[in-house]
Amino acid sequence: MVFPTGFKTNLGGPLFRDREVLSYHVYCPTVNKVGEPKNGKVCSVLDSYFFLTKVREIRHLKIGAFLTEFGALNNSTKSAQEIARVTQQAE
Repeated sequence: MVFPTGFKTNLGGPLFRDREVLSYHVYCPTVNKVGEPKNGKVCSVLDSYFFLTKVREIRHLKIGAFLTEFGALNNSTKSAQEIARVTQQAE
């Protein structure tokens, strides 16, 4: 969820920083049994913290990164709001 990758340096070393990319995922962990967010405010706080953590790591490692997965929610208004929050924070 919001745990750092644990990498102290990029895997290829200084010569390969311009060729490395970190793929990461964002999922709200507080969903009900049908996959709908239980609380949009909680999801928003956790999403923001997750993005902050990843941006810090990406800058430290000096590599590229992209969000490759998010959502995994049901077809509800609350789920659509969560997807909107995540896509607004993604670059």
